[in-house]
Amino acid sequence: MTIKIDKTMPEAGDAPLFVQYGGQTQPQPAYLELDEFGNVSLDYSSEIGGAVPMDVWHGRTLRWSVSPYLSRDAALDLLEDASLVALLERVHAGHSVDWDGSNMVGHLTEDAREAKQKVQEILDEISRDGAAQVWDAYDWVFAFGKNSLRGVWPEDEPLDDAEERLEEIADLDGVVLDGSVRDALLSHLEGEDPDELEGEHLAAYRKYVLGEE
Repeated sequence: MTIKIDKTMPEAGDAPLFVQYGGQTQPQPAYLELDEFGNVSLDYSSEIGGAVPMDVWHGRTLRWSVSPYLSRDAALDLLEDASLVALLERVHAGHSVDWDGSNMVGHLTEDAREAKQKVQEILDEISRDGAAQVWDAYDWVFAFGKNSLRGVWPEDEPLDDAEERLEEIADLDGVVLDGSVRDALLSHLEGEDPDELEGEHLAAYRKYVLGEE
């Protein structure tokens, strides 16, 4: 039996497994998955609170934990790793699904269980060495500017230009931003005293905070 590897990533950008929902303090768990038909993919859980689908619960689909911070290059290299592919083949060869009287349940041979453990060991190593730098956009912008609006956005620079420049800096530094640079700048701008604003800062405040045309 031969496995089939899907290299499609769930998200764009350099951290394709990173998703953090509003109100949550941690990103969603990410995983490598092998279903009973031999399909292999990387994805993240859309559930909050650790819930899993019934096929995973009953062992018909197997999952291994992987870092949600894994970079795109590391993720693609992982799916092309010959030693990992060989282990997944062993797991799939020793994975069967049978009726237990109540549900269709997955079972592993001793060799498949051993290979399954070795898969996790590889993923743990990749998770340590292949992580992307993921920052909340606001935290990165104002750590870079030492919490000063003028430190990251000169008063004579249009908002669009400031956004583009900061995104280019993040990209050059290999930083993946969670959120929008533009929203970060406007959020900080909203807390400024309008009487102390000048130039493009004042223009942006009037347009985006006050809603003036």
